[in-house]
Amino acid sequence: MKAREFKVTPMRGRVITRDRQKYRLEGSEYKSRRSDGEEYVLLTWSSHCTECDEIFETNSTLTVKYLNRRCKKHRKPGRPVKSKSKKSKTTKGKK
Repeated sequence: MKAREFKVTPMRGRVITRDRQKYRLEGSEYKSRRSDGEEYVLLTWSSHCTECDEIFETNSTLTVKYLNRRCKKHRKPGRPVKSKSKKSKTTKGKK
């Protein structure tokens, strides 16, 4: 997945799609790193959990490399989300 890099802080309400999952920007705030005190922007996104469809929030910096796809309850670090495949059509009357 290619990283999405914002040059400036996007407007609240901005929607992006990552791996067919939509994320809505809920807000942003300036933070400073503990190690060197350098400031950065932390973006807060909302989306629907791929397991239970509940809304959850996740964070990123201006360079969006990865966003969580599941809520805290259904977290599975390192395990990919299974794509929802179309149900195979069964033909009636055939045995």
